[in-house]
Amino acid sequence: MKRLRGVPVFLALLAFLSLACSNLPQIALFASPTPTIDAPATAAAVKATEAMALTQAAAAQATTAAQAKATADAQATQRARSTADAATLAAASTAQARTALAESSQKTSVAATLARSQTAQAQATSQAATASAPSATMVKLMNTLYGNKLLKSVDGKYTRLENFEQSVAKIGYLTWWRTGQSPSNFVLTADTAWESAYNLADWFNSGCGFVFRENTASNIYFIYLGLDGNVYLRGYINGNFYNIASGYYGKVEYMKGTAQVGLAVADPYIIYYVNGKEVIRRQENRLKSGNLAYTVFSGTNYDYGTRCKITNVELYTLTGY
Repeated sequence: MKRLRGVPVFLALLAFLSLACSNLPQIALFASPTPTIDAPATAAAVKATEAMALTQAAAAQATTAAQAKATADAQATQRARSTADAATLAAASTAQARTALAESSQKTSVAATLARSQTAQAQATSQAATASAPSATMVKLMNTLYGNKLLKSVDGKYTRLENFEQSVAKIGYLTWWRTGQSPSNFVLTADTAWESAYNLADWFNSGCGFVFRENTASNIYFIYLGLDGNVYLRGYINGNFYNIASGYYGKVEYMKGTAQVGLAVADPYIIYYVNGKEVIRRQENRLKSGNLAYTVFSGTNYDYGTRCKITNVELYTLTGY
């Protein structure tokens, strides 16, 4: 913003009035004879002269007053303009200050917004990186499997699956919910939690687990931790039921409990872990491929039956087979 400048205005001084002399009494000079004095004319001339002098004095006084007034007016005008200029400059300075303050505030606001955005982006990136990286549980299981030569290769693709929660109140039914994944060979880890609506349920027939290599109900594997403390691996192959393997983990809280589980399906092995403990290892590969799903088994028809929550589900699809 340009600063305003005051331009002083100088008033021109008033010109002095020129007074013309006229009608003055005349004295005629003769060498001889001696002129006589015209007393009345002389008296009139004297009066005229005095009147003229008074007029000239009054005019001079008026001129001086006019000059003084003009000077005072000019000074007042100059002071007013100087005050106005000062006020304008002050207003301009204030406006500039306000503008600078607004620009500074805006810059600060923009900087703060960018900082918040960068922080949020960094947090989101960190969370995304964390979400896309295998957990310590998965890494430990992969190392165990590979160290025990149960995996031919660790080449593969890592995925986190959505959490699962369902309840079933039908004794002796196999029900499953597909994950949208269909890995042939894989390693899976998850946290499982269960509740039973009835304290006298068939605990061997109650639990949370997984279905894999499923094509139809006639060709399917399923495995689960029963609330009697056993792990059950079963299947239908070409419509025929097989109780493939079972193993005792230990006592669990059957009414309400939790367990961290791991499942490795890597030809020719099927291996199941509960809380880091290997419970089942069986060579079984009659079914080669199919869908991966969650399953809930209920040993009671009472109320909601058995409820399962399966969370923190990590899937590592093995591609080196």
